[in-house]
Amino acid sequence: MRKKINATRRRYQRTLQDSNLHETRKLQYLQEKMAYGATLRKAKVQSWKQYCNATTSANPWNMVYNLATGKMRSCSTLSTIRRPDGTVTSGMAETVNVMMEHFTPADEEVTDREYHKLIRAQNKTPVTTEDDKPFSTAEIRDAIYAMNRNKAPGEDGITADILQRALI
Repeated sequence: MRKKINATRRRYQRTLQDSNLHETRKLQYLQEKMAYGATLRKAKVQSWKQYCNATTSANPWNMVYNLATGKMRSCSTLSTIRRPDGTVTSGMAETVNVMMEHFTPADEEVTDREYHKLIRAQNKTPVTTEDDKPFSTAEIRDAIYAMNRNKAPGEDGITADILQRALI
């Protein structure tokens, strides 16, 4: 119906030369628009009634009741996970530690390959250019706190919120 109404509206808008035909198409468009609106409202009411009738007499405390009372839980917080040895963590702090051990690799010089040794060597030598200006820790802190928390993260996935919390 929407496609038909849009076609009728375009047809009505393009008829500018003949005023009688313009008025006829305008009336046709308005009638179809009213019929579409009525059909849409009827479908919405029917859908809502069908949703509300999902409550059975055996269980009146289902999703409709929970939605109406605001007791719907949107998502749960991960508080425990299973370790590789099969045991389960006991709290949030322990869960975070297990996740950090799993997702962040150990950074030890003895296990480095040649490529990693080269990167370590490059990072140890300071980069200096002619226009380098000295800066203090306070300036870095002020720059991080000046970042907008609502902006999207960069390619590294680190948001301003993460940086600001890391400084605390």
